[in-house]
Amino acid sequence: MTWQDKVAHLEEAQPGCVAAAQAEQEQKAAAIEAARVQKEQERLAKEKADKLAEEQREAARDRQALLAQDPKARRAVYSAEICWFQSDRQEVIAAIAKERRYSKIGGVVDMKYLYERQEAVRRDDDAIANMRAELKKERVGALPCSDKLVAALTPCMTEPLGYEEDAKPSHCSDLPYADYLGLVSN
Repeated sequence: MTWQDKVAHLEEAQPGCVAAAQAEQEQKAAAIEAARVQKEQERLAKEKADKLAEEQREAARDRQALLAQDPKARRAVYSAEICWFQSDRQEVIAAIAKERRYSKIGGVVDMKYLYERQEAVRRDDDAIANMRAELKKERVGALPCSDKLVAALTPCMTEPLGYEEDAKPSHCSDLPYADYLGLVSN
């Protein structure tokens, strides 16, 4: 008895059984094909997104390379760094004064805290001197902290300079500010 005879015999014994099995097989095949098509579409979408992201990174590198060649852009970034360190220095000096003021009430001075704050002031002073030296190499002076671009860049400097920040201003990741921040020297 051949397999065709067996199928015919099974069909005679239970009518519609073979047709139901074939329909079930076709449904499984259709589901497998749909899953394959979906995976292929997902793979293509991921490739497209990866390609777009790489193009955007490349465009950002190109923009930053152009900015790195622009003396005005470097001047703005160096000036913003100076403004950030000056602001940080003022905050640290205020913290030292506050610690000393409250130590008069309690009678105890936290010498470790004061030393750490003094080190922060030294660090800020060194960074300011380094940025001024960079500007001197460019044969220009620092832009004022009130300059529109410098004022926009200054609050964005915390992370690029390697310090932790509570909240990054939203404009920092927008163009052109994000490109300028790529020029920050750590």
